Amino acid sequence: MAENIIEFTTTRPTDITSFPIITKPPQIQPWGPHSGRCSKGGFQIYEKTPGFALGVEDIRASMFTAAVPGITAECRARCDMDPACSGFTQDYLKLTCLFHAVDVADDAARQRLIRAPSSAYFEITCIKVVTGCDRLWAFDRLLDKSFLAFATETHLGISKAACEESCLAEKRFVCRAMTYNRFRGECRLFKDDRFMLPQAFIESAGTDYFENQCAGTPFFIAPSKNTRQGGTCDVVRRQGMFLQYADTNTPATSERECEHVCSINSNFTCRSYSFLGDQKQCLLSAVTATEIGMPLMNDNNSVYVERICEEQPVITTTISPTDGQTCTAAGFSMERTIGVTAKIHHKNVLNANSLIGRTKHCIRNCNRVKDVCKAFVQKLGMSCLSFNSAVDRRDLVASPGSIYFEKVCLRAIGCGKLWIFDRLIGFEFPSNEAKRIHLEVSTRQGCQELCLLEGAFVCRSIVYVYSKKECRLYPITRYTNPSSFRATDKKNVDYMENQCAPEP
Repeated sequence: MAENIIEFTTTRPTDITSFPIITKPPQIQPWGPHSGRCSKGGFQIYEKTPGFALGVEDIRASMFTAAVPGITAECRARCDMDPACSGFTQDYLKLTCLFHAVDVADDAARQRLIRAPSSAYFEITCIKVVTGCDRLWAFDRLLDKSFLAFATETHLGISKAACEESCLAEKRFVCRAMTYNRFRGECRLFKDDRFMLPQAFIESAGTDYFENQCAGTPFFIAPSKNTRQGGTCDVVRRQGMFLQYADTNTPATSERECEHVCSINSNFTCRSYSFLGDQKQCLLSAVTATEIGMPLMNDNNSVYVERICEEQPVITTTISPTDGQTCTAAGFSMERTIGVTAKIHHKNVLNANSLIGRTKHCIRNCNRVKDVCKAFVQKLGMSCLSFNSAVDRRDLVASPGSIYFEKVCLRAIGCGKLWIFDRLIGFEFPSNEAKRIHLEVSTRQGCQELCLLEGAFVCRSIVYVYSKKECRLYPITRYTNPSSFRATDKKNVDYMENQCAPEP
C-alpha cells in the first residue's frame, strides 16, 4: 500500500530551532453540505477520536506532511476539498495526516480503529441539523467510556448520528456531553461533562462518550490557582518544555499573549498551550499532557502550561424522590428498607402474578403506574401495598416481615439491580472509619449520589446524618466489619448499603 501513496511534504525538522515561523493560520470552510458526502440535505461535521488511527488498509492514496506542529485546520481543509475524503488520521509526532475514503455508514469504521497514542482519527459524520458552530470538530469521542451523571434527556433505539443531532439541536439546556451505547441504541444527554464531574467518567465497554465542542465556554488558564464550579483547579507550568501534540500554531510575542490566544481560541476548547520563545510561536492543544500521557519535549526557551482539576466536587442536591417532573419512570431507582412498614392508610394494592418473584413484579407494577406509586410495602404472604407519595421517615414503624420500597431519583446511573441501596434506620459506622465525609449535603439521595459517583475508592456503604446534613462514605459494610457496626440512639441517622458495589 505504501508505494501507492502520493506524499505532499516539506522537510520535517529534527529539532525545534528549525520550525518555520507561521504568520497566518490556514483558512477553513464553515460546515455545510458537500456533494460528495452528505446527500438529502445533510450537513457534515467532524468527530475526533484521540489515541486511535484507522488501519493502514484504509489509507487513501495521499498523505500530507508538515514542518511544524498544529496542522489540524490544514488537514481538515484538505479533506474538505476532496469529495472522496471520509476523514483523516493525524499523527502529532510525525506531523502527518493520512486521508481516508471508507464507508462510515452505521459507524463501520469504528471496528477498524487501532490504538495509536500519538494520533487522532477525525471522521466526517452527516447530520440533519444546522448548528451554526464553527469549531474544527464538533465532538471529542472517547471509546468505551461512560458518564455516571444525571442524564437530562434519554433516547432509546436511535442512531449515533441522531444522538449527535439531539445534542447539537437541544435548546432547553446546554448539552455539554452525551453517551451512546451502540448495542442498545441508547443515547443520553448531559448538562455536565467529564471535567465538571471527573469522578463520574468511567470505563464502559460498548458505550462511547462524546464531548460537545460547540457547547463549552472558553477554558481559561490563569497564571495561578483558579476556581470552577464545585472545586479548585491547579495551573501547572513546565519551564523548558513544550507539548508537540498541538492542534493550532499561531504567532505570539510573549507567554502572556499565548495564554490570551488560548483563552479566546474559537476553533476548539484550548486546554493547554506551549510558548516557543525562540520562534515566538504559540502551540494550542485541545488536550493536556496529563490527560493523554504524552511526554513533553525539551527546549530551554519554551514553556508549557495546562490546567488540572483534581479535586472532586461535592454534589449538593435538592432533588426530591417524589418530584415526578424531575425523573422519568426510567430515571427512578429503588431503595429498600427492611423490617419497617408505613403507619399511613392511603394505599392501593399492587397485584403480583405469584408468590415467586413477588418483589420483582411489585417493582415492575409500581414503575408501570408511574406517579400513582411512589413507594410500596411488601408483607410476608400478602400483596404489595402502594402509596402515591414517599412515606416520611417519622411515619415508618418497626414491622418484622415487612419491607418498605421507595422510588428515589438519582443523577447517577445505577447498575441494573432491582434496588440500588439497602437502608437500615438508626444504624451507623463510627465517623472515624469513614473514607470521605461530605458536609452540607441537603438530602439522603444526594448522599447516595456521592457514593455512586465516588472514584477514588469503592464506596460500599454510607451513613447520612439528617440534622447535620452530613454524608459519610465507607469502603466497608456491616458484613465485612460487623464489630464496628452499631445501633445508635440518635433518631436522625440512616445507614445505607450500595448494592452496585462489587464484592470485597
